[in-house]
Amino acid sequence: MSLATASGRFSCLHAHQGIVATQPVTPVHPLARRRKCSGVPASTLTVSPSPVRVPGFHEYGFKAEQGLRGNMEDELHAQWNEAQDYLFLGCYDGHGGTASAQWLKAHLHQTVAEKLKEGVSTGEDPGSTLASAFKHADNLLLEHLQGDDELEQTGSTATVAIVRQDGVSVANVGDSQACIMRRDRSLVQLTTPHRVYGPKSQAIADEVARVKAAGGWVYDGRVCNILAVSRAFGDWEMKGIGLAKLLSAGVERGYWPQEFADKQNFTSDPVIVNPATASADLTEEDEFLVVSTDGLWDVMQPREAMLYARKELLRGKSAQEVAESLVEVALKRYSSDNISTLVVDFKDPEYWAGQNKKPRGFWSFLS
Repeated sequence: MSLATASGRFSCLHAHQGIVATQPVTPVHPLARRRKCSGVPASTLTVSPSPVRVPGFHEYGFKAEQGLRGNMEDELHAQWNEAQDYLFLGCYDGHGGTASAQWLKAHLHQTVAEKLKEGVSTGEDPGSTLASAFKHADNLLLEHLQGDDELEQTGSTATVAIVRQDGVSVANVGDSQACIMRRDRSLVQLTTPHRVYGPKSQAIADEVARVKAAGGWVYDGRVCNILAVSRAFGDWEMKGIGLAKLLSAGVERGYWPQEFADKQNFTSDPVIVNPATASADLTEEDEFLVVSTDGLWDVMQPREAMLYARKELLRGKSAQEVAESLVEVALKRYSSDNISTLVVDFKDPEYWAGQNKKPRGFWSFLS
């Protein structure tokens, strides 16, 4: 039973098969070029969105905006799996076009559901199950992309969260992130960004080393001159039999000379779909979850974003309104990317009202 699906490609004016659409508007200000979609049940999509609450479960909401980018390549998918009692959250940031992200939105939740069902019977841990689902889905996606020169160049990051009453399991490839905020203001980081550029870190160093060990290279912060992320779905030319075409196409496109291409020797794929996985038991200390593409995190550090979201919840805002507020802040800070955000509130309005009644000291502004 799908309670909500969202595509960040269009404005919320009318619904057709779960997708909302309108014509683009000529901008009069940088923030005016905004195509958006908000989290409401697909069957009751309206201009004024409302939070979604599964009976007896957590409230959630989502928001997607094109922002300052010339096109929208993000996709979001939120769906309650009634048969297995979990909420599926998928956050996809496409590159090279929209094809891969759109395919993931349409299919990845189905593959995950099938693999989770198999995992229950075999006793496989959720992380391994999600990794298996990612690999299987990527093989299907690569088959879908193969044979079309434009589609073969598309890919997508993915962060998937499986939310149950008592726990959360997350798998990610690329640079979208997922965090849990706890009552004591500590963060539980559930994702590992897969980039080959940015401030020096062990994670970046490990990815650069892996790409080079596969026979690839990193130039100007990009894998093989092209990709800013080192793990992703799709990207047919970066995997398997597509690597030979990558080298020849690179010569044709003027990326590198034939002499350079002749010297390359790939021993494995420089871009992979092996996800980082994490699981966390939910306790009374856990307050809410935020999953978002890098359009948010590029302008707000995780701690800042999560404290801001908590402040909004303390003000009585719903998960939907918090998602909208986070996206709005990113827009005001002129995020240069698409921005897509999902929020799951593990508490209820009574909890947040009670937090406001507690004695507040000098450091209360951090709430």
